[in-house]
Amino acid sequence: MRVPIADSGLRAVAVIHRAEEGLRKISVALILLSVAGVVYSMLFFDFTVDAPGVGRVANLSLMQHQRNLLLLSCGVGVGAVILFGFSRPGVRRGVSIGSRRGEDAHVKACQFCAESIRREASLCRYCGKEQAKSPVGHRPVEGQEEMMRAWGVQLEDGSYVVGDYRFPTLLEAIVFAKKAPRNL
Repeated sequence: MRVPIADSGLRAVAVIHRAEEGLRKISVALILLSVAGVVYSMLFFDFTVDAPGVGRVANLSLMQHQRNLLLLSCGVGVGAVILFGFSRPGVRRGVSIGSRRGEDAHVKACQFCAESIRREASLCRYCGKEQAKSPVGHRPVEGQEEMMRAWGVQLEDGSYVVGDYRFPTLLEAIVFAKKAPRNL
């Protein structure tokens, strides 16, 4: 059975969404690990040793271990925050999150350089490449209509609409509809 192009595109975007969610979970776990390492190295790491006749004295080697643990924890934390920033769902180059009706309805992202251009533009003013015609008035592929009905997605002016939000692809609209409250 041949898969329609629209369905294979939906699957590819779904895989990207799942990867972003996994990346987000990993980055949160690394941030928590980093905080735990900093707290442990600052509050609970004992760098003193018993010296006969003197009592407890600071051990330079253990102080270096404490410093290394603190630096490693901070480095992991910074890396995790950067990873968390790159894993924000819906914020990918060239893909819009969804705009309210009337807001940016006349703007789209260039297919090649992802710069914002007018929806009716045939050439990108930044990279100069020809744009594919906007699918105004196109019909959903077989099987997509019932999926759209089930999630409350409507097709208007070549965009998929959920409540007050517009999306360039059906998958983004469905993902939003799944996460949004049902009373949009």
